[in-house]
Amino acid sequence: MKKWAVILIISLVLAAVLAGGLYYANAVLLPRVVRQKILQGISDFTSSPATIGDLRLNILKGLVIRDLIVYDKTSPQEPLLEVKELSTSFLIWPFLKKKTIILPALTIDQAVLTLRRRNDGTLNIGYLLDKFKSQKTGAAAPAILVKNVEITESSVRWTDETKEPPHRADVRIKHANARIGFTRASLTLTGEVTKNNLTTSVSINGDYVFSGQGLKGHITLKDFDIKNYLDEFPAVPHLPSRGIIDSLEADFTFDGLKTLSSQVQLHAKGLEASYRDYFLSGAEMDINFSFSAQTDHGPDVKGEGHMDLLQATVATKTPLSGKIHIAGAQADVRMEEDVITIVSDLAIRDSDAQTGDIKISGVNGSIHAEAQIPYPVTSAQEKQTTYKGRLDIASGDAEGLPFVQTMKILSAQASFDNAAVILAHLTAETLGTTVVVAGSLKNNVLDLQASGTVALASLLPALKKQFEIPVKTASGEADANIHLTSNIAEKKVSVQGEASLREPVLHIRQPDMALKAGAGRIVFDTQNETASWKLENTSFLNRTFILKGKLAGFKTSTCDIDASSEDFSATARFTKTGDIYDVSSLKMSFKKSRLDAYGRWDSKQNTLHVNAVADVNLPDLKEWLPDKALFEKPWAFSGLCHIQTDVSGAVRDWKSWTVSSTATADALQVRGFTVKNIALNYTQRSRQGFINFLDFNAYDGKGTVKGRLDLKTSALPYTLSGEIKALNLNLLKNDIPNMKDKTFYGTLDLQAVASGSGADTKSITGQGQLFIRNGNIWEFNPLKGLGNFIFVPRFNTLSFSHATGDFFVRDGWILTDNLELIGQDAELLVRGKIGFDGTLDLVAVTQAPTTGPGQSPIGDIIKASGGMTAISITGSIEKPQYKLQPITKNIFNKIQGFFSNIAP
Repeated sequence: MKKWAVILIISLVLAAVLAGGLYYANAVLLPRVVRQKILQGISDFTSSPATIGDLRLNILKGLVIRDLIVYDKTSPQEPLLEVKELSTSFLIWPFLKKKTIILPALTIDQAVLTLRRRNDGTLNIGYLLDKFKSQKTGAAAPAILVKNVEITESSVRWTDETKEPPHRADVRIKHANARIGFTRASLTLTGEVTKNNLTTSVSINGDYVFSGQGLKGHITLKDFDIKNYLDEFPAVPHLPSRGIIDSLEADFTFDGLKTLSSQVQLHAKGLEASYRDYFLSGAEMDINFSFSAQTDHGPDVKGEGHMDLLQATVATKTPLSGKIHIAGAQADVRMEEDVITIVSDLAIRDSDAQTGDIKISGVNGSIHAEAQIPYPVTSAQEKQTTYKGRLDIASGDAEGLPFVQTMKILSAQASFDNAAVILAHLTAETLGTTVVVAGSLKNNVLDLQASGTVALASLLPALKKQFEIPVKTASGEADANIHLTSNIAEKKVSVQGEASLREPVLHIRQPDMALKAGAGRIVFDTQNETASWKLENTSFLNRTFILKGKLAGFKTSTCDIDASSEDFSATARFTKTGDIYDVSSLKMSFKKSRLDAYGRWDSKQNTLHVNAVADVNLPDLKEWLPDKALFEKPWAFSGLCHIQTDVSGAVRDWKSWTVSSTATADALQVRGFTVKNIALNYTQRSRQGFINFLDFNAYDGKGTVKGRLDLKTSALPYTLSGEIKALNLNLLKNDIPNMKDKTFYGTLDLQAVASGSGADTKSITGQGQLFIRNGNIWEFNPLKGLGNFIFVPRFNTLSFSHATGDFFVRDGWILTDNLELIGQDAELLVRGKIGFDGTLDLVAVTQAPTTGPGQSPIGDIIKASGGMTAISITGSIEKPQYKLQPITKNIFNKIQGFFSNIAP
């Protein structure tokens, strides 16, 4: 028989034996013996019932178990482990005098392990873990040795019942392969973890050496949602609360199960984290980090790495509250035993910060920072994070700043050390100018030093918010140096500084006057509540002054003001308490005039009370009053008055004032006339003014005036009454133009009563009486010149020694019907009117004296003729015009013949 035939026969025999053996094993041995042994072994180990759907031998796979179910010990109706198919080959091999079961290959397909953490915190497989722990260790070799384990399409279903609601997650093992040798073991796994419908991909490669207990491997994660697993890592400090790790690559070694070393690379986005008062959001970064940790005694972690931050936002609460938008950053990280050190360079854009009322926004620039974060942090011993660095700002805006309110940052350089910020340099635009600022922020105290040239029009609103300044508008420039300190927590601000002024112009609020100066200086200190100023070459009311002042106290203020020029000086002191200004002293001198006053002003009610004593030289008022014509011809007011007055009432309603005033003057001149020994007493109350008396002497005569002014209406109606007694006309003529050399004398008595409204002369109505005695008044216009019409020129100097008559005033005229001029040779009866503007409309009627001594021949002729002569007087007092009225021809001829006969 040929050799191949023998081999064929042997093979067939073996095949038959094998087939018979498989049949026997699958039909008899496995169902009846092995199944029970396996189930009994599983039940004994798990203390739980188990079932097998099918058990058979496969020539390729070895022993195949299908539909294996192991039930939960505590819940016998619930499966603990379900395996769709488990297959293995095995050998029984003597090893060191003991039988060892060797499983060359163990394959698990579509297995499901159900794990639960119960409400009491124990695991549903806790009893199995306790069995593993209780087994003796240190054996030379295991009784069962698995050489290779392969798991496909399997999963672990996790439920944590200690959470409310319970947390669930599924771990899907797509493929896992574990190889176990006599000296080492290795693992390869790919899978997914799904929780809350979010899936994370996992890949693990590992290698473990038995003799040195050395472990090394590689882990890959993709799409890891941090928030989804945050509650599974409650003890990890500084862990982000949100974010996605797109990819994580980690190489690790576990040397002797004592030292863990790892190299990690990851990319993450949307990270959110918090540490005390710091909050990170929207972060996207790449990290490359390596670390080592000792696991046999306490936390001892060391590591270092590099981080590229593509974008992020950091929000803070202390010492500043705000947001820093990071456009890009690089950081080197070093982890030592108890601290994490981070050195970083950041580019920031559109960032903002706020402390108290101060807000900075739109900041663009860069930050170099070094931070040390204590690690780990425990509640028993919490260390402080420290940081320092520098800040370069290219642009930004600030608002809510003390004094200046707003500022546009052009550039800035600052350094910081924990809560302390040192501002080395800041260039900014504020108050319409460019300023340079330096300072610091320490212990919640802001300290700034600023300098620059600023327009007063821009500076004034800032000053008026700090001080009550009675200035409406301003122009000019100031070179200012300001030192500002602010306690942010207490919201206390103090400003110290000085400003040199160039050509300032201030428009005073009440009254609206312009105060101009060539130069000046202001020094102020809000902490000590003081301010002082000096204005040189100050132009005010057409004069040049030096104006100085000093202010002490803001809520209750004392202010001293001093103004001086060549012929003017003024000093004032007032105290401000709330809305009340108490003027304790006001002294002024101007040429020959003096003022000494004190009083009070309530700025809220806008009421005043003033008591003043003044010596006023009338010509000195010319520079202060708008109507300067009063001090020029023909008025030419002059004289020195002494005035005492007490005034109280609303500032804007002088009609309601209560006034008590007296005035005296030795002599006053008006239109060239002199009035002496003047005494005036004026009072005002209940919107009525009273001239209680106005007494005076004029040309040896005495006069007095009384009157009343009604202030209740805008028309200002008034009444006056007065009289003059024994006025010497001979003295008066010396003050009348062109009368000094004339024959004009006599004694005048005058009484009058008048009423009117305001300055309207046509509203004046009144009446009076005139009496002149023992005089000669012929040469006083409009009498002069009448002789040319009544007499021949030789007798044109006939005189009138007496005058008497009544007069009335109305519609701008003085009217009379019975003014009599009485002389030795003739009499005149005048009737008509004289206008306030000097217009004449009179008629003079001549008549001879009928009684009394010295009757003249003229009188006899006129009397015998039975007629009178009348002359019409028109024109003005300065230029009168005369016209003879029609008379009887017989009278005229007789008078003419009489004068012809006696003429030489």
